[in-house]
Amino acid sequence: MLILIIKSTRIMNSIFPVSKTCELKDNRILSYYEFGDPNGLPVLYFHGFPGSGAEGRFIHPFAQKEGFRVIAPSRSGMGKSTFYSPRKLVDWPQDVIQLADFLEIEEFSILGISGGAPYALVCGRYLPVERLKGIITISGVAPIDNDLHGIEPLFRIGLRLGRLSKKLMSFGLWMFLTRRYNTENKALKATIRDVRSFSEKDRFIFQNRENIEIYSRLMYEAFMHGTRPVTEDASIYLSPWGFNLSEINPKIPIEIWHGESDEILPYSMAIKLAGQIKHANLSLFADEGHLSTVFYNTSILVERIKQFFKEA
Repeated sequence: MLILIIKSTRIMNSIFPVSKTCELKDNRILSYYEFGDPNGLPVLYFHGFPGSGAEGRFIHPFAQKEGFRVIAPSRSGMGKSTFYSPRKLVDWPQDVIQLADFLEIEEFSILGISGGAPYALVCGRYLPVERLKGIITISGVAPIDNDLHGIEPLFRIGLRLGRLSKKLMSFGLWMFLTRRYNTENKALKATIRDVRSFSEKDRFIFQNRENIEIYSRLMYEAFMHGTRPVTEDASIYLSPWGFNLSEINPKIPIEIWHGESDEILPYSMAIKLAGQIKHANLSLFADEGHLSTVFYNTSILVERIKQFFKEA
């Protein structure tokens, strides 16, 4: 049995750079973080649900070592990004290309984690192969149908409430998450409690105090403006995605990774995604959980991302 010992609830903001902003053509603000090597190969990191670009800090150490420039934007209403509604999944690629143009990045790859997977894959449908060199999704959510088997119980309840009404889902999010994460101090205390319930492989990650701090920050930034932005984000997963996965450009390499011991999202979702994206390469990792798949397989991740740029 793994015993998680946290000796302090003091906030360590020094591990984070200051978030940056990009003004989009419609005057919205898209906030983002940069991690890793500022002169490295560009990787756009799309955070999970709920979350913010602060999540990209998880991969900063290996990105810095291996020469990756990680750009991690926050979605609508999260972090410092302008909230807007209604929005659709298919709106996202235009925000992405404007961010890339703003940063003067011609070529990039995309890493979509958990709830960031749909946002990564929609870029494979709408962005040109001349710009987008490859996509990796890890522990990604697939289109959600009536079968919720294997999804973490709290998320499953939220999805069922969301199918009844946004108001019910919003109330559920407020009850279970918003009121526990909407200040920095509350978020840190909630994180220390919550990670104890993670699977053992995922829980081990949080023996590192910095990872506690990162999770606390990304959850705080998800809820810092209330429940509505997260409710809107959840609605994206419950709605038709607006494109067929089979329409993703076959010239853009797709890697789909999932841990077979994921207790948040079942690995059947990865199989479902790969079944609809015929040119995708599916990798299932025995004994890996929802978060550990990326943490303990960085050497393979580095190899895959570098290969994207070699094939360009």
